[in-house]
Amino acid sequence: MFDRFFDNFPIPVTMWTIAKDGAVISQRGNGIVHEHADSVDALFECPILSGMAHEAHELAFAGEHKSFLARTEDNFYYVSIVPYVVDDKVSSVSGIAWDVTSNAFMLAILETISELTEQRSGDYKNINELAHKALKASRLAYLIREESPDE
Repeated sequence: MFDRFFDNFPIPVTMWTIAKDGAVISQRGNGIVHEHADSVDALFECPILSGMAHEAHELAFAGEHKSFLARTEDNFYYVSIVPYVVDDKVSSVSGIAWDVTSNAFMLAILETISELTEQRSGDYKNINELAHKALKASRLAYLIREESPDE
């Protein structure tokens, strides 16, 4: 049943669990991980994601929850990796990655609309206000701003 959930889930999402020795305990999904990976180092095919994920897993094994946005040439992911603590010791870590590419694309369009309608009047002013309202309401836009405050 768990596998069927991922087969039919409308948003590309992947979940995995890694043992303390780096071995993959389980992984399911339709997203970014290598389907037959046996270790944390082989889990991500993309070198950019592999480096970011390796560091995040190390922090999780040290007891820290790590979340980050990961961008590849074609996709945009929100990744969260959490430690599983038993008797005050981290025994494994679990991660989840959502492909938020389509959402990021829509946000980029809203930002363009906002820029093109800035300082305009009439319907353009209404369109600008709606674009600003949508951008302000977006959790993903907030996460992107938090991660890249200088952009």
